Amino acid sequence: MKNQHLEKNMKYTTALIVYSGSRHTQHTEILNDLQQENIEQRELDLPTTEDSNCQLTDQINNEIDRVDLLIVYLSKYSKNHPCIDYCINVAHQKSIRIIGIWLEDAELIDLNTGMDQLGDSICIYDDSFTETILSDIPVWTNPDGTEPTKRTIKKHICG
Repeated sequence: MKNQHLEKNMKYTTALIVYSGSRHTQHTEILNDLQQENIEQRELDLPTTEDSNCQLTDQINNEIDRVDLLIVYLSKYSKNHPCIDYCINVAHQKSIRIIGIWLEDAELIDLNTGMDQLGDSICIYDDSFTETILSDIPVWTNPDGTEPTKRTIKKHICG
């Protein structure tokens, strides 16, 4: 019954996974979960940078034009990354769903400001990952999997 409900809400065909510094240790499992839901995957490994401007805007625009779901791996490398910010902003402007996944060594202070304000869900990777993607209900967790303090942000109430 639960899977029928999820199939009915399924609306994503292609996901872009963006990260910098490192991929999730369960990256292969995340790709498999997406594939099982018939969601094509694209990846964008952004270089770590000290520059305050994104030099890859054309490439990012090209990638985001091909997807209907943006997945951002959250880590210390994504916190102030100009291209991660750019990806999130462009996806938001195009009404593309934005989901953040905490890397295992991430801390709450690593949360990217754009993701915090414009993201649709932020979660750890676990057995409920597929539900998080397919559900219209936002999921917000801290890097340790606990629920954050309730607060109102631009898109909705989280926590």
